[in-house]
Amino acid sequence: MARAENQGLQIALILFVMLTIVLGVMTFLYFRSYDEERTKNGALVAEAEKQGKLAASTLKEIDVLKGLIGFPLETTTEQIKTAADEDMKLYAAAMPAVEQHYHQALLSIAGTLVETSEARNAVEVKYTELQKTHLNREAAKEPIIKKFEDLAQERTNNASELSADYNSQYAKFKQETEVLATAKNQQVAALAQLEDKSKAVQQE
Repeated sequence: MARAENQGLQIALILFVMLTIVLGVMTFLYFRSYDEERTKNGALVAEAEKQGKLAASTLKEIDVLKGLIGFPLETTTEQIKTAADEDMKLYAAAMPAVEQHYHQALLSIAGTLVETSEARNAVEVKYTELQKTHLNREAAKEPIIKKFEDLAQERTNNASELSADYNSQYAKFKQETEVLATAKNQQVAALAQLEDKSKAVQQE
């Protein structure tokens, strides 16, 4: 009877040891699987955080780019694309399609402005030179004009003097003519009287 109890105890002990071993193995496998999953989850969480930070950084960069090209932050990509197409038609229609973007358009416009400014400066320099030449010609012309004006004034004065002298001479001539005419009339009258006296003498 004691032997049967020992056998039962041995069997129970064997079963207990086997269960302990099985449970230990299962626990080890479970914890190893848990550790692997935790490691995987940690990597996924880290990747998710990385992607989240990247997404936030990307959104921030997009907002900065929107501000740089002059669009409000709430503007959608489709709205920006539509506006950009309109801007390119307006400001970069002559440029190749691959260069129709804001950076290249600004470079092209800046180059055009520089060329226009240089052309304007050249025109201003030429205008200044022409103006200087004109002023020099005017300055050189002044003495000539003054000379001709003085000559014209001198001739006008001479003409006035000649006219006054002519008028004086004419008045003197007219007066002398009148005197001569009076003397002639007196002589004619005297001759007539003499003829009358002569005739009277002859008749007597």
